[in-house]
Amino acid sequence: MGKLEAKNIEKYFKHDGKQLKTLDGINLNVNDGEFVCIVGTSGCGKSTFLRTIAGLETPDSGKILLDGQPLSDTGPDRI
Repeated sequence: MGKLEAKNIEKYFKHDGKQLKTLDGINLNVNDGEFVCIVGTSGCGKSTFLRTIAGLETPDSGKILLDGQPLSDTGPDRI
């Protein structure tokens, strides 16, 4: 178990009446003391994923865990 875990994260947005999948089963495990860099082309979902990890967006499916506890919002303990 990592310090931060993202398990099978999926996120959808509506555009022109169609549902678009912006994150498709993303998994990430970051252990204490590790440095991670997320790279990709423009529009690939980097910012959406980071906003989801930060608790600013809610994943449509999957889980974000911080120290093994579910993360659901920003909360005063994380500001």
